[in-house]
Amino acid sequence: MSNVDVSWYALDVQPRFEKVVSQSLQAQGLETFLPLYLRRTRSSDCEKKIQLPLFPGYVFCKVNLSKELALPTPGLNSLAGSGNEPVSIRQSELDNIHMVLRSGTYCEPWPFVQTGELVEVEHGTLAGLRGFAVTVGNQERLVISLNLIQRSMCVKISRFS
Repeated sequence: MSNVDVSWYALDVQPRFEKVVSQSLQAQGLETFLPLYLRRTRSSDCEKKIQLPLFPGYVFCKVNLSKELALPTPGLNSLAGSGNEPVSIRQSELDNIHMVLRSGTYCEPWPFVQTGELVEVEHGTLAGLRGFAVTVGNQERLVISLNLIQRSMCVKISRFS
């Protein structure tokens, strides 16, 4: 497989099948990326932390389109794209997600944002990260959007740290 033919694609998967699809594709020798975040849940007697997909319904996979994706894969619907044509995810968008996850900064899914004040983080572990500035209550957040799948994530930031 030549690197020229290989790109990252968003795979549309059935709800709550993200981990199953990712593991199945890895077992087939494909490289996958399933960004997860920690969500706290509280019941009457305890607090739990569970890992959930940052982009529900999607798994990212490095695929050579000249070779067929090994099907059937339980839970896999299709490759995201325009019409019937698969479209690759921009590497810069995936790099932003990797940067946030490596930093350990709290992040969570967010409603899709494609317009607003575009800013770039200048200092700290997220330096170079670009997204839309949003204020929720008294907290600053940076929203990072994936245009192809029209999903976003947000990161808690401070303008002054």
